[in-house]
Amino acid sequence: MAGLLLATLLLVQAPLPPPSEPLPALVYLADGTSVPLYWWQLSYEFVAWPEGSSPEMGTVGRRESAELWMGKTRRTASRATLEIERPESGRPRLFLLAEGRRSELKPDPPARELLQVGRDSVLLARSLDLYGRTLTGTRRDFCLLSYSATVTCGSDPAQRVTRIEFPPASR
Repeated sequence: MAGLLLATLLLVQAPLPPPSEPLPALVYLADGTSVPLYWWQLSYEFVAWPEGSSPEMGTVGRRESAELWMGKTRRTASRATLEIERPESGRPRLFLLAEGRRSELKPDPPARELLQVGRDSVLLARSLDLYGRTLTGTRRDFCLLSYSATVTCGSDPAQRVTRIEFPPASR
């Protein structure tokens, strides 16, 4: 009996193995629901075409990152919270809560260098999206910010993101 008790105590006090899955980003929506997203990425969509040619010659591209890119500024999303306020008219307002401070981000499209588009091309940034997998493995995409009139974000409350809590960076 004493051996069983000792074995039980050792199991209870043994450190847990590290989780096999990364921590999720928690996405809060305007309809009051929330979605944990595993293996999440921020995705920057753009269209680029050769200078002097028609936009019809453009190709859609995406760059993925775990960072927030605003203009030439790169901010880590690790352990941060992004809040998105959408007024009735005008551009959305973005706030980043990190290291105990709340700062407003200017919703500028990412710089050409971050998107890796050459100077000989015309660049039109389209959107900032967040995608990942739910607990059941379903892929979910959320449009966070539109840089162009060709993309509309957040018209449906079930898809309108109001806040994202990002986990610590994976090792």
